[in-house]
Amino acid sequence: MSLDSLIRLLFERSGGLFETPSELVYFVNMKGLSKPDKLTMCKLIEGLNKMGLERGGIRVTGARKRMI
Repeated sequence: MSLDSLIRLLFERSGGLFETPSELVYFVNMKGLSKPDKLTMCKLIEGLNKMGLERGGIRVTGARKRMI
């Protein structure tokens, strides 16, 4: 899968943002993704979380949005 495809897969999905004083969590909507794309998205989120990204001194993480 190309970098372009990975970026599109992550950033063109609907999602949400949850902010605490110490963390920004971006929730990615997994609904409608094929099983292979869901696995890829999980690996992408895991990799981004390992990077230790920060915004304004606050840790930025990703998570799957769970549909109830």
